Amino acid sequence: MRKLLLISAAIGGLSVAPAFAAVSVTIGPDVDTWAESYDAPAVTYEGDVVVGTALPEDVEIVEVPKHKDLGFVRLGKKRVIVERKTHKVIKVY
Repeated sequence: MRKLLLISAAIGGLSVAPAFAAVSVTIGPDVDTWAESYDAPAVTYEGDVVVGTALPEDVEIVEVPKHKDLGFVRLGKKRVIVERKTHKVIKVY
């Protein structure tokens, strides 16, 4: 009986896991063009700038036109698109 419960719990845990998987965000060419040409002041940031990094709340994020859920920030020489709600980096240029 104990083995059956453990197996059931393991299978149940596997069926729930995809609900917590990362959601990919599609960045359209209009966002790419805008981000590569927008001239924003650079922000100093100590740390790695990679996809998935959550930027601190005090980093000022500029809203991407026509994409209210996306934000833009220049971190040094890197241009970065972030999810505005979570400040997570979703694309680095």
